[in-house]
Amino acid sequence: MWTGVLIVTLGLVGLGVFSGLAMQWTEIQTADLAVATATFQAQRETLGSAPPYLDRDDQGRDFLHHELEQAEQQDLSTLHAMVWIAPQEKLVHVTMPMWFVRAKDFGGNGLTLFLATADRDLGDLDLELDVAALERRGPGLLLDRNLPNGTIFLVWSED
Repeated sequence: MWTGVLIVTLGLVGLGVFSGLAMQWTEIQTADLAVATATFQAQRETLGSAPPYLDRDDQGRDFLHHELEQAEQQDLSTLHAMVWIAPQEKLVHVTMPMWFVRAKDFGGNGLTLFLATADRDLGDLDLELDVAALERRGPGLLLDRNLPNGTIFLVWSED
């Protein structure tokens, strides 16, 4: 009986800690299409001209630009996700420290699940996309998508 109480208590504490961290790492603001477009364009300009690491071909198949990978893994400090949710005109910017992304990457598919959650269009993603792949890619643009409903989704990493 005490084991069950301990497990539930630890789970609630963990959920509380995660909720607090998520609130610290998330910025939400109201933004119309013009503001969102300018914000995304400004961020893209800081990331350079390389294509996103995770891309989609003309047939709608996702693939990784392996040519962007470095010979040695790079130390990354932060993973960013910026989403403009068109129907609500909300601009969401999540900034997660890489230690948290690494902790959530148990089993090697934490990042794939994160992307699939954020972008329902990636739900059938079948790639080996984990923290080690991100570190081989190094800092830069990871994903840049415009979804059919008008939502804009941008993910990048920093060192």
